[in-house]
Amino acid sequence: MKDKVGQKRKAVDGEVQNLKRKKQALQTDIDSLNASTDELAQKAESSRYISLIVKSNTVGHFIFR
Repeated sequence: MKDKVGQKRKAVDGEVQNLKRKKQALQTDIDSLNASTDELAQKAESSRYISLIVKSNTVGHFIFR
């Protein structure tokens, strides 16, 4: 009985670790997209390109949806 409980615990611990890795990967992607959004917004402001502002807003909207 204890052996089965131990196996279940190991399986759950493995799944928790897997989810933590996935969360970290997603957070890295989010941070990268945020940086891209900020960069596009800065370029748009300095060059007055409306299309870059639209891209920046689109990416930002997609991230925070």
